[in-house]
Amino acid sequence: FPSHDISEKFDEDSSKSHLQRSYNYQTIGIFIQDDWSKNERLTLQYGVRVDYQNKFVFFLLPKIAMMYKFNPLLYIRAGLGLGYKNPTIFSTASELAGINNIVTLSSQIKTEQSISSNMDVNYKLPIGDDASITFNQAFFITQIDQPLVLETNTFINKDEPILTKGFESNVRYRLDEFQIFAAYTFVDAQRTYNISQSFMPLTPKHKLNFDIIFEEEKDYMFALEAFYISTTYRDWE
Repeated sequence: FPSHDISEKFDEDSSKSHLQRSYNYQTIGIFIQDDWSKNERLTLQYGVRVDYQNKFVFFLLPKIAMMYKFNPLLYIRAGLGLGYKNPTIFSTASELAGINNIVTLSSQIKTEQSISSNMDVNYKLPIGDDASITFNQAFFITQIDQPLVLETNTFINKDEPILTKGFESNVRYRLDEFQIFAAYTFVDAQRTYNISQSFMPLTPKHKLNFDIIFEEEKDYMFALEAFYISTTYRDWE
């Protein structure tokens, strides 16, 4: 999760009551990063960000990434990092429930915190002097701890995480100004705290993309796109 300053206010007025729901988030951060190369094949990138948040105090967010080139046509990359997100009452779930019905965040609410990693392999196959085919295979996994969940009209932190994992496969054919691109993405997102409905609402497991592109540099571009998104689900009562 990227961190950022938040300053949001919300007031609810009715003929019977007045509920003040205001909060102010301020974040100050410092970020240090360095690249290290042992040779032309291996490159490491590592860094750390330290945030001070006026309500939730300090967050230490390290990250590391690596790229290894087997040859000019084939390389592998991998990365690992931590993140967090400040809680708010504004979300898709609260919009569906009716924002006017949402209770103020409790003083016991915690930030969502995440750890994520990814890896991909890329290979470029030249075809003659003007054409090439590029293959890319990526894998990813993310775990969100202390997920903020709306129950009836109140947000709470769950003890069990949200776990998302999957992969993306794509291939690109290029001939001068002409390109064909195809990709398939598989996403398995699970709410481990909800045994009966462990799926993530409105999150498709399968996606397909297909593009045909012709681009005359500094002149015009023509593109044709087709895509498929699999069935998604929503919670039931």
